[in-house]
Amino acid sequence: MLDKEIVTILTQISVAKREAEIKLDETNFYEKKMINKQKKLILEELDEGQLPDEVDIAKEREKCKKKKKRKLLMESLKNKTANIYKQ
Repeated sequence: MLDKEIVTILTQISVAKREAEIKLDETNFYEKKMINKQKKLILEELDEGQLPDEVDIAKEREKCKKKKKRKLLMESLKNKTANIYKQ
């Protein structure tokens, strides 16, 4: 009985987390975060008298894409494990 309750609670948490991530994706949260980070980098470099380095910006974009891809993979794994526990 206790295991079923734990699985139920974990499933609810997992669903809530996925719903929150979906809402963030719908609002382009990660894209806005990346844009703001790029602006910050550019402003910092301009303050130092240097021109912004496009390579660094591209690297940051790649990091963001990889992180997002990793999150999606982890979510799919969590979904699969949740489905296994439901059975």
